[in-house]
Amino acid sequence: MRFPWKSTAIFFAIIIGIVFIFTACSAFMGESPEEIYLKENGGMGSVPTDASLLPAMADRTGTLNSGQADWYYFQAVPGKSYSVSWIESSYVNIKVSAYRGSKNGTALFSLTTTSPAQPFTVTSDAYVLIKVEGVYSYTSGSYTIRYDSFDITGGGSVPADATLLTDMTDHDGYLISGQADWYYFQAEPGKSYSVSWTETYSANIKVSAYSGNKNGTALFSADNTSPADLISVTSASNIYIKVESTYSYSNTSGSYTIKYESFEDGGSGGALTSGVWRPGVLTNSAPEQWYSFSASPEYTYTVSWEDSYTNSSSFTVDIKVSAYEGTQTGPAKFSGVDSGPKDFTVTQDTTIHVKVVPYHSNITGTYRIKYEADELPPPTLNTSSSFNDTYAASGNLTSTVRGQWYQFTPLSGYINKVYWMDYTSVNVSEYADVQVVAYSGSKTGSPIFSLTDENHQTKPVSFPSSSTTPVFLKVEGVSTSQGMYRIRRESLYPSSLYTSLSNGTLQAGGEAWYRFSVSSSWVGPYTVSWEDSDNSSSCTANIKVSIYTGSTPPPAELSGIDSDGTASFTVNQSGDLYVKVEGYNSSSSGTYRIKYTAPGY
Repeated sequence: MRFPWKSTAIFFAIIIGIVFIFTACSAFMGESPEEIYLKENGGMGSVPTDASLLPAMADRTGTLNSGQADWYYFQAVPGKSYSVSWIESSYVNIKVSAYRGSKNGTALFSLTTTSPAQPFTVTSDAYVLIKVEGVYSYTSGSYTIRYDSFDITGGGSVPADATLLTDMTDHDGYLISGQADWYYFQAEPGKSYSVSWTETYSANIKVSAYSGNKNGTALFSADNTSPADLISVTSASNIYIKVESTYSYSNTSGSYTIKYESFEDGGSGGALTSGVWRPGVLTNSAPEQWYSFSASPEYTYTVSWEDSYTNSSSFTVDIKVSAYEGTQTGPAKFSGVDSGPKDFTVTQDTTIHVKVVPYHSNITGTYRIKYEADELPPPTLNTSSSFNDTYAASGNLTSTVRGQWYQFTPLSGYINKVYWMDYTSVNVSEYADVQVVAYSGSKTGSPIFSLTDENHQTKPVSFPSSSTTPVFLKVEGVSTSQGMYRIRRESLYPSSLYTSLSNGTLQAGGEAWYRFSVSSSWVGPYTVSWEDSDNSSSCTANIKVSIYTGSTPPPAELSGIDSDGTASFTVNQSGDLYVKVEGYNSSSSGTYRIKYTAPGY
């Protein structure tokens, strides 16, 4: 009997097919086509080549042509809630749809009129694909789209009927009798939050806030007080806002506007930063706010504010502002002012305290405030012949006045000589021990000089200027020393230095200045030579010589040379050089001779 190979083969083929189908069904049982797609593509799906990345928390502008669809994508992760919003121009009506994993994935929403869409979450990492297409008769035009993400870990999941609120942005709503509208935003530690609202004549509403979920801790519930008291949290949490009709009134249907604002430093008061607007809010529990900033005599200060009186479209309370020096009860720089800005100066380093209260009592609402600091030009230090001259300057350093700036404009080609009296020079207890620092062009950079613990009452600090760049001088106490000081300056036109010896006479503790011109086109060294008691019996002064360029601060080309009576050097630019002659020691005095020699002579 022949074996039935053909029927046996067919039998085994059927068995194998059944096993395969059974295995496949077991593998994919309960899984949607999208889940199968995600598994086959690494779990997240894939990005189509015609989809553009949608940045987080940023507007993206697009333009639709009739019959066209634009695609965008972003990556979603568990633990966050996502909200997609859009604005269309007057020339186009758009429909926005969102899909998980692929263009054919699960539809998260598909809307033509509602923006933002209801928030959504994902249970595993996935790409979200956004489709924008024209609908109705207006299918061409521009639009703006964006998505926002919010942490929900520890803050409760976002219910489907809650609408996201954006910081400092009004949201318009319409309430029907017996209806409740829900909103939410994410709060974080270290900030305070204010919820405010307005209602039309036709609607009376009650607003309540809850932490974590709709049944969480009630933070406030108010039907006639806006803004409500400030909210704060100790850990990241979603805040849920409920808007409902107030049944104790007859008007229970109508439109309203609601928003929230966030504030740093645990409240709307606190430290101000120069030039930065600080939003503020007055509530029944916080009917006044205090701000502060540091002030010094070198600046003039301007305090500005905006409120419902100056900008009724953005702010809801009319305020009056006061500023006090030192403490909250110190001398008033200005008080109870309804409209700004207000300018003032201070005479010492201090703290300014700014008080904000409602212009009318029992009024609450929002405003903003800032201060600006503009540097004042220091007083001018004019030339004077003595400390008793009316053009000499004096001052008093205290625990709050720790320094004083001065300025002057030097004459080009002249020598500047700065003198000062302090405890070191006069040894009188009423005087401070001071340090004097000089800068060219500004109050910063490399100093021309910085000197202390020296007697400069009779011996000046001298330096040349080859331009009229302003010089700034700062007098400050050494180690917080307090007391009086005096300071003055002189301007000296230097003598010409010649190629033949010129006679000079030096007083004890004095100095003499010379000037001569040099050229960088001359090859070889210039030489300054002199005769004094060290190398000539006909001279009686023992001197030392320093040579300076005309730049400020003035680097010494050669400084304090005493030994052999000559100094040679080359130059890399044309201009004037300045030569200072002074005694080798404070008692040196008498006669000397000096000259210069150009290259090749």
